[in-house]
Amino acid sequence: MLWAISDLHLPGGTGKRMDVFGEAWAGHASRIEEAWRASVGVDDVVLVPGDLSWASRPAGAMPDLAFLGSLPGRKYITRGNHDYWWKSLASVSEMLPAGIEALLNSAVDAGGFVLCAARGWTLPSSEFFVEERDRPILEKEMGRLGMAVESALGIDGGPRVAMMHFPPTEDGGRTAFTDILAGAGIDACVFGHLHGEVRAGLSRFELDGVDYVMCSADQVGFAPVPVLLGDRYAERGVRG
Repeated sequence: MLWAISDLHLPGGTGKRMDVFGEAWAGHASRIEEAWRASVGVDDVVLVPGDLSWASRPAGAMPDLAFLGSLPGRKYITRGNHDYWWKSLASVSEMLPAGIEALLNSAVDAGGFVLCAARGWTLPSSEFFVEERDRPILEKEMGRLGMAVESALGIDGGPRVAMMHFPPTEDGGRTAFTDILAGAGIDACVFGHLHGEVRAGLSRFELDGVDYVMCSADQVGFAPVPVLLGDRYAERGVRG
């Protein structure tokens, strides 16, 4: 089974309480652990697309990484906008416990499927987008997603799955990010970052042959959600 859950927002030694953002977050780490252990098997894979820890330095993230490593399954993580402890892919990879692999702007054969990852960025359609500030970062992130999916194209290994922190679309419509994913033949994309009230229909939808799954922890009841890679992918002529 393939699962996904993002935006764990573990304390990272900061003592930050997430319930300041609403009662829905009360005791969220314990709830994540309980739901995870109840559903994820030791041979399953869980994608965690960003905002794992509030830590600002690598040392502060170690307890949160140890917690994640103690949970069942093989875990793949990528960087979110609040992962300030993530200094570089190489440095993160060196500090990870067994059972966790970091991925960013690249792809890997994840056993049964090919996984690629990029962070993404705020879209021009967002009310928070500031042209002068965000446009240069957005264009860099589009290039990085392009590199990641290009790497995925070079790997034979079943369905291709993309992992992004920022949503590649805010309304289910086409964007430069969704065009990159569809153009590379990506089969599914998991993403997070969104909290609170979210536009209807964004939890799971299909666009240009790509299945999209939002997995922000508070949006999915603080439980990993399944990413279904089954017969429909074989029907599309996917490898493997």
